[in-house]
Amino acid sequence: MTVVRIETWDFKADVPTASIKEMCDRYLALKKELPFILSFTGGLSWEMFEDSRQRVVFVIEFENQDDLNRYIDDPTHVALEMNMGSDAVTEGVRNNQYTNGFWG
Repeated sequence: MTVVRIETWDFKADVPTASIKEMCDRYLALKKELPFILSFTGGLSWEMFEDSRQRVVFVIEFENQDDLNRYIDDPTHVALEMNMGSDAVTEGVRNNQYTNGFWG
């Protein structure tokens, strides 16, 4: 069964949308660089926040837990994530993982 990771990134209100798009395009390009990623999609959430922050959601699919662990530890991924996740850019990041079809 495949493993799915959902990442949500809350960008600060003063970060220009064009900058968010540029960072996200670079992040999505990891699919081309890391062959153990089965699929990698993302987009701007439709949620509206009173403080005007913008939420981006990524869904990343892996063949198994070992491939997810490789992704988490991969230096290219870590560098991009640190750039996107700096305190100057984001309000917060959340990650959730699940095994597709596993209920117990």
